[in-house]
Amino acid sequence: MTIQTFIKQKLKERGMRVDTFINQCGVSKSTIYRVMKGYQCPSVELENRIGDVLSFSPMERQLMRYYAALPKTEVDAIPCWEEIDRFLRTPREPLAPPVELVHYDGGEQYMRTLDRLLEGILAVRDQPGFALSIRLVNCCDTAIISALQRMLIDLSPQVVQIEHLVQFAQGNRPENIHMIRALVDMMRIPGYRAYYSAHSGASASTPFANMILLNYGCEAREQHMLCVCCYSQSLSTCLTLDQEAQRDFFERGYQAIRGDYTNALNPYSALMDNEALYLNLETQYNIYTLKHGPSFIRVPIPVFRHLVNRTPREDQLPIIRGMHKNEFAQEELENRLEALLSFMQMRMDVSMARADVDVYNSKGLEAFVRSGMLSDHFQGFPPFNLEERKAILTFIRNRHKDPNDPFRFHILKEEGIREDMIVVTYKGYGVQVMADAAAYRNYDFSNYILTHKELANIFCEFIENYVPNILAMTDEEAGTYLDHLIAQCD
Repeated sequence: MTIQTFIKQKLKERGMRVDTFINQCGVSKSTIYRVMKGYQCPSVELENRIGDVLSFSPMERQLMRYYAALPKTEVDAIPCWEEIDRFLRTPREPLAPPVELVHYDGGEQYMRTLDRLLEGILAVRDQPGFALSIRLVNCCDTAIISALQRMLIDLSPQVVQIEHLVQFAQGNRPENIHMIRALVDMMRIPGYRAYYSAHSGASASTPFANMILLNYGCEAREQHMLCVCCYSQSLSTCLTLDQEAQRDFFERGYQAIRGDYTNALNPYSALMDNEALYLNLETQYNIYTLKHGPSFIRVPIPVFRHLVNRTPREDQLPIIRGMHKNEFAQEELENRLEALLSFMQMRMDVSMARADVDVYNSKGLEAFVRSGMLSDHFQGFPPFNLEERKAILTFIRNRHKDPNDPFRFHILKEEGIREDMIVVTYKGYGVQVMADAAAYRNYDFSNYILTHKELANIFCEFIENYVPNILAMTDEEAGTYLDHLIAQCD
């Protein structure tokens, strides 16, 4: 949105004509024109007149000042920022309308929906040897993702394997945020793997631009292959590939596209098996994190050690084993615990050397004060007690206030970040998305890193510009609010 579209929207909402608006503002038509085109910043006096004429609320006045001050480069980014805000606030609508398609099968044509197609395939899933392979190219439309979620969420990864190729657009495009939303929704399905590209591997004019290939079968039935081509402006199509030449044609087409895509790193990864990766990224890049509430990386080491020491010994072993892919003997527990504390200390030290910004929900902070559970609490460890909660919040506040510490935080005025995920952005490198963050399953969570510089920078700009100016409390308000929460821990 620009200052021009903002004022036009408000005029429409209030049923006011432009000439009436100009007359009541008491300035020339050319002045209003220059302001609305972004050629001139309105004076404080003109801002107040516009606000009075249109009966703006305090938030609307703040928005007007923000849009009026935006340079052209940031104006172009606003649609993306607004889409990020929607993505962070709301899950995808689960009851999207069905995907209707024409199914061509053995010379016959049938009207079907994608749900009915999947139901037919899964009708034999209890048969011995049943297996289903799904390969998607893009297909990030809400209706497609919702159908796949409904049908596949409860299947074992030994039964279904999903490979998803996602094509990001060049530049600051809201479509890229739609793609990330699709990844977050799909990464909860067992057996899901994502691959992505910032280069055009498939033209939008070909059937491979939005395609689903389904291979399925069981011991008692031969293997089948279906190809679904999804179209946004017309009926989608499904073709039963019952001839070898047909299967070869689509298989070759898919493999030709597949070579342009990069693996999205670390699906279902254990914390300590990626120690070097996290430290390397945090050492090289400024970090911007969107999360519901505080995370373990903001816990002072003495506080975390105190939590570990009051955790029953018999509970410590399964907790720490869950942070590693490979098993280890009970005799190694003490060394593994010290390695975890050392790892946390190194990440804490790194965060004091580079820009490190957190964005929290006020509701998430309040939930932490009530429960003692972090946004990424290690499953198995008890909640932090009141004394520990106070120490954590005080530590966060003091780091923010220290002019020599690059760590800063923002607190959103309203509910703004879903509690089921965390988004970490490494400026100039990529975006890390973690799903099921509320439970974490011993840190064995769905976790993808998209190495995409432009995508990373648009998230960073969102936090640097849109969050403090539109969504977050002022620094003074945030400090007062945090002091209030700290007092509740006494």
